[in-house]
Amino acid sequence: AKDMLVINGINGKTNNHRSGRYRQNTGGGDAPSLSALYASQYGGDVRLPWLIDGSDKTYDKKIILGSKISGEGIAGLINPAQKSLTDKRRLVFDEDLALIDQYIAERTTILKNQAGALPRRIEQLNHFATASQKDDRIGLLGELLESTDYGEFSRNSFNQKIAFTMAAFKAGIAISADFATGGFDTHNRSDERQEGQYNTLLNGVDFFWHLADQYGLGDRMILQMESDFGRTPRYNDRDGKDHWSVTSKVFIERNASYTNRVVGGTDEGQNALKFNPTTLLADSNGMQIEPKHVMQALWFYLGLEDHPYAQENPLSSTLMPFFNT
Repeated sequence: AKDMLVINGINGKTNNHRSGRYRQNTGGGDAPSLSALYASQYGGDVRLPWLIDGSDKTYDKKIILGSKISGEGIAGLINPAQKSLTDKRRLVFDEDLALIDQYIAERTTILKNQAGALPRRIEQLNHFATASQKDDRIGLLGELLESTDYGEFSRNSFNQKIAFTMAAFKAGIAISADFATGGFDTHNRSDERQEGQYNTLLNGVDFFWHLADQYGLGDRMILQMESDFGRTPRYNDRDGKDHWSVTSKVFIERNASYTNRVVGGTDEGQNALKFNPTTLLADSNGMQIEPKHVMQALWFYLGLEDHPYAQENPLSSTLMPFFNT
C-alpha cells in the first residue's frame, strides 16, 4: 500500500464500453493513449517502443505505431530460420535467408525511388528497412523469454503478456505497454465471476513486480490499473452489476513521493463527490474528478506536456496535484 496511489470517484460520464475505454485510456478529447504519447516522446531509437495488447483497444492518433505483444511469434524476429522459441528445428538455410534479405533490400529501394512515391509511403518503407536490420537486443529478448522465471505464478495468457512486456523492457527494445485481462463485465453472478477475475489480475500484478525485481527494473516502473467504468452499487435481478460511470484508478510506483494515499471519493450511493482542485479535499463548491484531470496530471508528471501533440491538444485547463505532495 505504501507504493500505491488510489484515485476514487473518477466520473467518466459514460457507461458505454467504447467511450469509457477511450476516456480512461487517453483522458478524452482527441488524445492518444498515455503509453503511446510516452513512447513517442522518449522512444528514440528503441525498436518496439510501444507494445499493445491485440485483444484490447489502444489509440495512437498517428503519432506512433504500436507493436503487438507476442510470445512464440517473436521467434520470427529472433531467428527466422527457427520454427519457434522452443522448437529449434530449422525451416530455412542461411544461404536462402541471405537471398531473402537481399531481395527485401533491393525491393525496398525500388519502391522508394518510384516516381510519385508519397512522403508517407517513403517514411513507412524507411521504418520497414530499419525494422529488418539485425538487432542483438531482439536476441536478448528471446533468451529472456526462454528463461522466464514464473516461480509460483500462473502461466495464463495475462501473465504471458506481462512476461513478454518485461522481457522487452529488460532487453531495451520497448519502454511502454498496454495489456489487459477481461471478464469483469458481470451482468449476472457478479460476485462469483468477479472473484476469479480479480485473482487473475492480482496474480498478474504480483508477477509484474516479481519480474521487475528479477530484471533490476523495480525502481523504474510505473504501473497504472484502470477499467472502462465501474459497476452499479446495487445488484440487478440476476445477481449481477451493470455499468456505472464512476470508477477508480490505481498507480503503483516504488519510492515515489505521491504514493501511500487515497484521493477522491464517492457518497454512499457511489456518486462522485466534488473536490477542491488545488488541495484535493472534499469541497461542495469544487469539481468532480474526470479522466482528463488524471491524464493531464500524468502528462506533467512524466514530462509529456511539451510534446507537440500535448501542446496543441491540452486536456484540461485545471492541473490537479495527484502526483505532487
